[in-house]
Amino acid sequence: MADQRVSTTQSFILAPPTLHSFTPPATSGVHVEMPTPAYYPPGIATHKFAGTVFHYGLPIALEGHDHGNYIPHANAPPWPPNPLLLLIIPFSSRKMMFSASTVKMNGTPAGCNNLWPPTPGFLCGDPCGMPYKFPVNNLGNTALVGMTGGDYLAGCITIGATMAIDIATGGGPTKYADELAGKLGIPTGLDWVKKTGVGVATGLIKIALTGEGSFDIAVGSDKGGLKVSVKRKKRGDDGKEHGPFDGWEVESERSVGGDKHTRKVGDNSEQSWTESEWDLDGSGYTEEKKRKKYPDGSYTETITETEYDAYGRQTSRTVTVNKYDKGGRLIESESPYGEVKGKGDPTSDSVHPPGKKPL
Repeated sequence: MADQRVSTTQSFILAPPTLHSFTPPATSGVHVEMPTPAYYPPGIATHKFAGTVFHYGLPIALEGHDHGNYIPHANAPPWPPNPLLLLIIPFSSRKMMFSASTVKMNGTPAGCNNLWPPTPGFLCGDPCGMPYKFPVNNLGNTALVGMTGGDYLAGCITIGATMAIDIATGGGPTKYADELAGKLGIPTGLDWVKKTGVGVATGLIKIALTGEGSFDIAVGSDKGGLKVSVKRKKRGDDGKEHGPFDGWEVESERSVGGDKHTRKVGDNSEQSWTESEWDLDGSGYTEEKKRKKYPDGSYTETITETEYDAYGRQTSRTVTVNKYDKGGRLIESESPYGEVKGKGDPTSDSVHPPGKKPL
């Protein structure tokens, strides 16, 4: 597969006309969309840029980057104004569908979106979105990333699955009503099953083709619910790990109101859990546990407890290190840093009690 030019915050999209439903949804009409750069401030919630990797001084776009919501649309004459635009615009999307799995930036594959070799992005539309989003100024970018054949095939399958979801959910008012319900945490039955099923299938196909990928299964919303995320990373050619959870990683998260509990496990020797509780005034408490296993079956568990005031400022932190034998019996417990008040860094020598250093 030929190399791809990177996209940056200023990779500019002149979107071709798209089809969107009218109300009533008897027909789809031609609409025009406002041109946007990859960094489009109203859609920042769906942006994915490298934080420390730049080209011509600009952050580089990563896998799954989306220009985001609130891109202005207008229907073309002779159709009258389209009332459905009140739902179309808040859920607009211009998403990267291809990536280079072997080129990581801050641990995430570089995104790919170029006219040639064709790696189209995905534009929203009805009865389904269409893969003809291309930047007009990427030819000036000289940084190249290498895509594999598996990367390209995975992107094509993802586009096909996304189009199938749009068609299956009916498009038009039905699709946007379902998306609005999802934002509000209201389950929509068959639509949830379809989206989740295709998301899982697409994630597994990408893992099979590239060695890496992820998918989520979620019920509820930020106000309360359950979410399970599965991720697969692969080792580098030198056998070294790309991150602390190289290989399979499964994270589960359940939340009720402000109380959130997460658990993360990987296929290596490290595991971690996080629990948090927050009061109505904004103050709260988090407890993080990290467990590292050793070849002889023994393990070490590090527990970090942190308290915050109503303004989100850290008020105290306590770290406890427990050592267990292979039978799970506690053999040693120590608080190497004591209790740290305020914003002190518990790894700093200035806050260690005399004679106590990190294990």
